[in-house]
Amino acid sequence: MSSIKPVGPIKHFMAALHRPIYLSRLRELVRCISPHLKEGDQVLDIGCGSGMLGKTLLDSPSCPFNVKVQGLERFKRGGEPIEVHLYDGVKIPYANRTFDVVILADVLHHEQDPDRLLRESIRISRRLLIIKDHQLNGPLAWLRISLIDWAANSPFGVPCRYRYIEVAPVSTGHCGIARR
Repeated sequence: MSSIKPVGPIKHFMAALHRPIYLSRLRELVRCISPHLKEGDQVLDIGCGSGMLGKTLLDSPSCPFNVKVQGLERFKRGGEPIEVHLYDGVKIPYANRTFDVVILADVLHHEQDPDRLLRESIRISRRLLIIKDHQLNGPLAWLRISLIDWAANSPFGVPCRYRYIEVAPVSTGHCGIARR
């Protein structure tokens, strides 16, 4: 939907607007994900963006020994702090059960066919699929989330479809984990 790529001062303003939200998001994701990782896990972060979630997980004192994190991205940014592979957005280029843990963090709402991405993620996961996505909760939630989504993604050409999950309120810090 959003094909407008901000440039110059607008792009820098959008990055500044999004930065504190992004850093808070990273801390919360690491807090939720780390307890589910095991020593030696091979982790794939699909739709990893800048790769900072993988880097933050690896740098966390709570990360188990010898965990490896790779990223998979349709819109590579360049300069990612973890190994990131480009893919076509249709078929994930890995064999069945290649990774112990697969992460989909704020990815499903960007997908034209989220069910296809879920099937592919399950296919390549040996043990765990972790899904985190935006939820509509509270007054003006759609407008607030849409603005943040656009600010975070449009500079990189990532399509924003503005389709988010409506849910009943949940407690802060709730993490959903699906095991195989």
